[in-house]
Amino acid sequence: RFAEKLCSMPELKEVDAIYSINSFLNLETIRYIAFQKSLPIKIDDRLKFNKLSYSQNHIFNKFNDSKLKEIKKSISDAFKNVLMFENGNHVVISMDILSIAILLSNWCTQDKNCNDELILTYNDDLSNFIDNSKVS
Repeated sequence: RFAEKLCSMPELKEVDAIYSINSFLNLETIRYIAFQKSLPIKIDDRLKFNKLSYSQNHIFNKFNDSKLKEIKKSISDAFKNVLMFENGNHVVISMDILSIAILLSNWCTQDKNCNDELILTYNDDLSNFIDNSKVS
């Protein structure tokens, strides 16, 4: 099982808090970790882009820059809020793939592969985002 493999990862040895969006797949995965660590799952749908009918390519290609910035800011603010609230704690956050892509776009450049699929490439330092509370 995927959840069992997750629980055995060294990065998840010390966990103080668990956050998840209210999604069946996310909760089923994270529930096992919560049970193993005897921790509650804190549901926070601010970490989720609510228009799940859109694909990653649609989000990054069709939305105008101001709309994408608004979506990115909303998810990024929620992410930062969790990290600030859990300051000093080891936190697990379970999000949907589209919200993760939007969040990662704060630090990654966007490109396309030969199948016209979105590729995010890391090229920056995360400390600027967390320390300065800036969203690009």
